[in-house]
This record gives sequence, structure tokens and C-alpha cells, in this order.
Amino acid sequence: MAGAATIAGSTAVVKELYPEGDVPWTVYSRHPEVAWIEKDEKFVGQPARIPVQTEMTMGASATFANAQANIQQSAYYAFLVTRVEDFSIARIDNHALATVDGDEGGLVDLWSREIDSAMKHAVWQMGKMIFRSGTGSIGVVGALAGNLLTLATPADVVNFGIGMTLNGSPTDGSALDNAGAKEVIAGIDRVNGVLKSTSAAWTTVIAALAVGHFLYRDGDGANGGTNLVLTGMQGWVPGGTLAAPPGALFSVTRSADPTGLAGQLFNATGYAAEEALIEGIARADVEGATPDTLLCHPRQKASVLKSLESKVRYDKESSPGTGNIGFKDIHFESDLGPVKIIGTRNCPFNTAFLVQEDSWYLGSIGKAPRIQDFDTLEFVRVNNADQLEVRIYAYYQVVCRAPRWQVQFQNFCN
Repeated sequence: MAGAATIAGSTAVVKELYPEGDVPWTVYSRHPEVAWIEKDEKFVGQPARIPVQTEMTMGASATFANAQANIQQSAYYAFLVTRVEDFSIARIDNHALATVDGDEGGLVDLWSREIDSAMKHAVWQMGKMIFRSGTGSIGVVGALAGNLLTLATPADVVNFGIGMTLNGSPTDGSALDNAGAKEVIAGIDRVNGVLKSTSAAWTTVIAALAVGHFLYRDGDGANGGTNLVLTGMQGWVPGGTLAAPPGALFSVTRSADPTGLAGQLFNATGYAAEEALIEGIARADVEGATPDTLLCHPRQKASVLKSLESKVRYDKESSPGTGNIGFKDIHFESDLGPVKIIGTRNCPFNTAFLVQEDSWYLGSIGKAPRIQDFDTLEFVRVNNADQLEVRIYAYYQVVCRAPRWQVQFQNFCN
């Protein structure tokens, strides 16, 4: 009927209702690898000397004279491990802070929420880099079509977020495209691993970006020089041979004993999940290791569990006050003892690490990450704006005490 009241005509007087309770976190927030790795918060001084012995004395023989003639001392190396820095910053306009102060002004405590978000980003970064090589790369360009970039490995999409600023480079860790030109992500297809640029095309600003180029969060790329982010498991355990030796790491040339100083790289192509795991355990056993943890992508974890079926043990943990049952740990019983299976989205897809837990730790100066409050002030007034700023930082590094005992799987469950 003409003249009837409508929603469109009544927006000025219709109340806006919001659900009771908090706004749920729907960001990537679970990081089992961060909880798993041992912490050493007294990583002071520079650098930390991490000694490794890879050989025994060689003055030995069934003939005494030969034993004396061939005497060689044990082989010792020292990784001179240096820290890197990471920062995550939150800002709020004072007007906005005053507007949402208290329960009546907003659904959440906006300032607290922004600080928590900055802290979560710092932990997100830590979780990603625990597994990677230290160059800062978090994905590779698989295809470019105007403002759409498809990742070569769609599962790497978990490393990116809308609003993140990116750089590119032709090879992993090489000089950045167009002297570090930047592009901002405007949209994400998380199913297909597609990133949308803010500019008309990905090559509008990063003109040299092409298929096969590596992607970095702005400021993380090595840019052909020193690594700026954590050197994770791919950096510590690249494997190698005498013919194709691993690169130097923390002042140690690893070419003379690739396995002793860089672990093992096992190409698991053609192996079922159970077969690959058993083979990896055997290879670690040969090097004197007692592997106790398998870290892999959740989808590879699912393949392992399907393959092992009744051979895994679930340590159950009840959720108090509810009827729900949660699984705390999943173990596979091997000849060398139980192997904990941890699935995490931060582990690169089709890659896994069979490790001995007590040979890894995260060294840091104090807790990492933490709010910068050396001057006892958690908030900083922005000098040229009516804003407050909180700075979250970490001075830290991943350390492996015994690279020889670790195995990196390539093409795991592929």
C-alpha cells in the first residue's frame, strides 16, 4: 500500500542491536609449535656460542704404531648464534579511545583489543619462522593475472593477511624487486590461495614481480644480505651432500660434514605416510638420535593418522564442566620410543620435521614477545598526532644444539 512505513524509510529511528558478549577472535591464534619449543629467556650477550662435536679422536688402530701415527683430535665446531629483532605496533586515536571507554561505548575494549592483536601478530610471526630458513620468505608466486596473485602452494595463504604490505624477489633471499617496492593485500581467497592487490595489478608498483618470485612481509626480506628474521628448522636442517653441500650457518662452514652439521633431508616421494615416518626414524637412529616429535601441516598429520590407524595413542584430556573430550597429545610408538605428532598450519605444506625436542630452544632476552617498557611506560604518546602507541618486540633466535639428530622431510604425504 502506498505510504506504508518501510525499513529503508525508517533507518533514522530504527535501533541498531548488537549481540551480547565479546566479539569472537576469528584470526589464526593457535600456535602449537610456539608452545612446544623450549624457551631460554637469558639469551644475553652477542653471539651465543653453541658447540657441536661431530667426530671422535682418530688415533686408533689394531697396530700401536699406526694408532700413534694416525692420531687426530675430535672434531669440534661452534655456531655463533646471533639474535634478530621483531616488532609489532598498535596505535589508537585518543578520541576513539575515549569514545569506546567502558562497556557502554563499544562491544570490546578497543585499546586492549588492538594491543592483543599486535601481540598475536608477533606470535604468528614467530610460529611461521620457527619452520623456515631465515630469508623471510613466506610464499612463492604461482600465477599472476592483473590484481590477482595465486600462490604456488595454496596452503601458504595462512602466512598472509589483508592489509599486509609485501615485497618480492627473484630467488629466496635475493635482492628485492624494484629496490623493495611494496604492494598491499586488499583481499584473500583462503580456499584457493589467491591474494588481491590494492593497486590495479600486482605489477603496477612491483613491476618486476613474476611467476616463481618469492614473497615477504615488508621489512623481513634478506635483500641479498643478512637474514633479518628467525632462522628456523629449514635453515638448521637443510641436509646436503659433499657434492651439494649446505651453505654456512652462524659462522660454521658445513660442507665437510653435511649430515653432522645440517641434519638429513629425506625426499619422501612415493612413500606412504607410515612408511616415510618409519624410514625417517631409522635414518635418525643411524645418527644416534632418539626422535620424539614429528611436526607437520594438519593435512599431513591427518594422512599420518589415517595410515597409522590403531598404532597411535591418544592421551585424552577432559574439558571440566562440559561433556566434550579434547585430545592433548597423539603418539606413535616406535622402536626408539613414543613419537609425538603435532600438526600446525605454520609448517610448510608437504614438509615435515622429525626432531629430538631437547635439542631445540628459542633463546631470547626476556620474554618474547613482550611490551617495550624499559622506561616503565607501556604507552607512548605519538609526537605529531592525538594518538597512543604500544610497541611489542622480541630479541630472539631459534637454536639447535644437535643438527645431526634432525630429519627434514620433503614431499611428505605428497
